[in-house]
Amino acid sequence: MPDVRHIQSNLRPATSSVLDNPDLEAPQVPLQAGPAMSIPVNIDNQQIKPVPYPYRNDSAVMESVPDPTRDNRLEISNTSQFPARAICYVFVQRANGDQEWGTAFLLSPTVAVTAAHVVHSPTAGPPARMVIYAGRSAGSCLATADVTKYWVQPEWAQGQQFVHRYDAAALFIPSGSSNFANCNAFSMKVLQDSDLQQISSATKDFYVQGYPQDKGGQFQYCGPGHIESDNFDAYAFRHLIPTDHGESGGPVFGINSQGQPIVIGIHIEGDGSYNVARRIDPVLDGILQGFINGATS
Repeated sequence: MPDVRHIQSNLRPATSSVLDNPDLEAPQVPLQAGPAMSIPVNIDNQQIKPVPYPYRNDSAVMESVPDPTRDNRLEISNTSQFPARAICYVFVQRANGDQEWGTAFLLSPTVAVTAAHVVHSPTAGPPARMVIYAGRSAGSCLATADVTKYWVQPEWAQGQQFVHRYDAAALFIPSGSSNFANCNAFSMKVLQDSDLQQISSATKDFYVQGYPQDKGGQFQYCGPGHIESDNFDAYAFRHLIPTDHGESGGPVFGINSQGQPIVIGIHIEGDGSYNVARRIDPVLDGILQGFINGATS
């Protein structure tokens, strides 16, 4: 159970009990002051662009702030807090030389989750290089590692890049990579349709956290908002949490009554009026649990 003294102060427990008793409960380490921000991030930020979302008309349809007049995102300047320390900046270099970034989140010291389109581009293919930075803030981070093994949903890699149900990926962090064991991890829960329907659209009990382009791309931001409880299917749901380009792969999460951040979806895209998350469904939940238990395919 996380030490609530070191939970980000901007987070509040959900009014609904649907997040209690998570399906995947991450082991936690003592959260005192957290690891020091001593690892440099050696990236030329001027050369990097956020990962685009590949849409049917080949235009870059990405994350959005559905209502700019209500943009209440906050910068998390102290990323040694939880869950900021489990939010990761993902640097991706494509085979054609393009450099991009997205967001991921830790489920364990060796497994991070992101969107498939962050990893595998429909135009440039798989990455030539990936580096993950936990708790990045400007030029420092808490932990970093080169990622050489990953999993994307097979259908996405085979060309079905316009279907939300396939937009999920896992990054395998080499065992023993420095400091990742101290970064803690998110828990997850599969919400039933009835659970989503219970979530009131009048409350802003859910959050997306990541690295938005409109805030500089190298700084971590967290915004509150609500789930559209009547706009979902078995694999995706809409939400009105403010985001921007670069937050693809970030967690959609709420805080349960025990103070645990519980992920219910992976943020993947938006169209300017709403955002979309890849829902944590039972199959994806089982696959990710297998990775935490040591499977890598």
